[in-house]
Amino acid sequence: MKISTTFVIAMVLLGCKEAKELQQPTSTEPAIELSVDTSSNEENSTNQQTDSNEIIYLSGKIGELSARSDAFTIESAAIDGSILYVTITYSGGCEEHQFECIGSRAVAKSYPPQRSIKLIHKANNDMCEAMITKKIEIDILPFSVGPNSEMVLHLNGFSTPLKFKHI
Repeated sequence: MKISTTFVIAMVLLGCKEAKELQQPTSTEPAIELSVDTSSNEENSTNQQTDSNEIIYLSGKIGELSARSDAFTIESAAIDGSILYVTITYSGGCEEHQFECIGSRAVAKSYPPQRSIKLIHKANNDMCEAMITKKIEIDILPFSVGPNSEMVLHLNGFSTPLKFKHI
């Protein structure tokens, strides 16, 4: 038993000596110095609120409302003239995001006529978690049924119908 205890102690001491020798650079080996940039890169950080003054300009087009869209929240929507003003939020911050506005081919035969529209968000696999707020201005003339007509637009994800008058 004394022999095995002595053997274990000897191994530990030899191991510690070898570990110390490994930690100290020898004079023939140059020391390596590392520098790390610790400055914050807001574009790639997560869980950060980002508001952008940049406005995204789109023109509506008729198409299929079944197009896939990545998640976003419509904070507000309003029509002034032939422009639909939408404020949205979504998570991201590491990739460029694209948007498009699609209007249904079908128009409800009511007065005024009604059309469903959908804002499509393509996040390009952006896995960052910063909360981004964007303002989008959409030319909605393509959704009109003709000059001097009124129309109600139902924006997917926004509960209030939007009344549009094409002059």
